[in-house]
Amino acid sequence: MTAPDELDQALAKYHPGYVLANTRRLLARKHMKRPNWVIVMDIYGLGSTYAHWLCQRYGIDPYATA
Repeated sequence: MTAPDELDQALAKYHPGYVLANTRRLLARKHMKRPNWVIVMDIYGLGSTYAHWLCQRYGIDPYATA
């Protein structure tokens, strides 16, 4: 089994778009300028490569800040 397959299984119940939208709503204003990939990295405990990959896979712009 490859790493992306394992990641899919682990995250199947959490759609990143849903999680990201709700997390942004809860973050303090000072964190609003953080790019999506950084927030995804923090939420899911991933490295930067997987965070970028996850954003792209679900159609989320990794570099958007809002």
